[in-house]
Amino acid sequence: MMTDPSRDLAKLAVIERHYRTGNVGLGFVQGLDLQRGAIASSVAHDSHNLVVAGMNDMDMLTAAKHISTIAEAYQLPIIARL
Repeated sequence: MMTDPSRDLAKLAVIERHYRTGNVGLGFVQGLDLQRGAIASSVAHDSHNLVVAGMNDMDMLTAAKHISTIAEAYQLPIIARL
Protein backbone atom coordinates (compact mmCIF):
# COMPACT_ATOMS: atom_id res chain seq x y z
CA MET A 1 0.00 0.00 0.00
CA MET A 2 1.37 3.40 -0.94
CA THR A 3 0.53 6.66 0.78
CA ASP A 4 0.41 9.95 -1.08
CA PRO A 5 0.37 13.22 0.92
CA SER A 6 -0.29 15.25 -2.25
CA ARG A 7 -3.62 13.38 -2.64
CA ASP A 8 -4.30 13.32 1.14
CA LEU A 9 -4.09 9.52 1.02
CA ALA A 10 -3.00 7.64 4.16
CA LYS A 11 -2.94 3.96 5.15
CA LEU A 12 -5.63 2.71 7.53
CA ALA A 13 -5.62 -0.37 9.75
CA VAL A 14 -8.43 -1.58 12.01
CA ILE A 15 -7.14 -4.12 14.50
CA GLU A 16 -9.53 -6.41 16.38
CA ARG A 17 -8.50 -6.26 20.03
CA HIS A 18 -11.20 -7.95 22.13
CA TYR A 19 -10.88 -11.61 21.16
CA ARG A 20 -7.23 -11.53 20.02
CA THR A 21 -8.12 -13.14 16.67
CA GLY A 22 -5.33 -11.36 14.83
CA ASN A 23 -7.86 -9.93 12.36
CA VAL A 24 -6.69 -6.71 10.70
CA GLY A 25 -8.59 -4.74 8.09
CA LEU A 26 -6.43 -2.63 5.76
CA GLY A 27 -7.28 0.18 3.42
CA PHE A 28 -6.80 3.84 2.60
CA VAL A 29 -8.32 6.97 4.09
CA GLN A 30 -8.59 10.56 2.89
CA GLY A 31 -9.43 13.71 4.80
CA LEU A 32 -6.90 13.48 7.62
CA ASP A 33 -4.44 15.90 5.98
CA LEU A 34 -1.45 13.90 7.28
CA GLN A 35 1.90 14.85 5.78
CA ARG A 36 3.86 12.55 8.11
CA GLY A 37 3.32 10.52 11.28
CA ALA A 38 0.27 8.58 12.38
CA ILE A 39 -2.84 8.78 14.54
CA ALA A 40 -4.41 5.99 16.57
CA SER A 41 -7.61 5.55 18.54
CA SER A 42 -9.17 2.82 20.63
CA VAL A 43 -12.54 4.57 20.23
CA ALA A 44 -14.50 3.11 17.31
CA HIS A 45 -18.31 3.11 17.39
CA ASP A 46 -19.78 -0.24 18.50
CA SER A 47 -16.52 -2.20 18.45
CA HIS A 48 -13.80 -0.12 20.13
CA ASN A 49 -11.18 -1.85 18.02
CA LEU A 50 -7.82 -0.19 17.52
CA VAL A 51 -7.86 2.14 14.50
CA VAL A 52 -4.56 3.47 13.12
CA ALA A 53 -3.94 5.76 10.16
CA GLY A 54 -0.59 7.02 8.98
CA MET A 55 1.89 7.76 6.27
CA ASN A 56 4.25 4.84 6.94
CA ASP A 57 4.24 1.47 8.68
CA MET A 58 6.75 2.34 11.42
CA ASP A 59 4.83 5.43 12.57
CA MET A 60 1.61 3.42 12.52
CA LEU A 61 3.20 0.66 14.61
CA THR A 62 4.55 3.21 17.09
CA ALA A 63 1.13 4.87 17.43
CA ALA A 64 -0.62 1.49 17.84
CA LYS A 65 1.80 0.37 20.56
CA HIS A 66 1.51 3.71 22.35
CA ILE A 67 -2.28 3.76 22.35
CA SER A 68 -2.44 0.13 23.47
CA THR A 69 -0.17 0.85 26.43
CA ILE A 70 -2.19 3.90 27.49
CA ALA A 71 -5.58 2.24 27.02
CA GLU A 72 -4.55 -0.79 29.07
CA ALA A 73 -3.01 1.30 31.85
CA TYR A 74 -6.07 3.50 32.31
CA GLN A 75 -8.69 1.01 31.10
CA LEU A 76 -10.12 3.77 28.92
CA PRO A 77 -10.44 4.41 25.20
CA ILE A 78 -7.71 6.89 24.22
CA ILE A 79 -6.85 8.87 21.08
CA ALA A 80 -3.19 9.67 20.25
CA ARG A 81 -1.39 11.50 17.45
CA LEU A 82 2.32 11.19 16.64
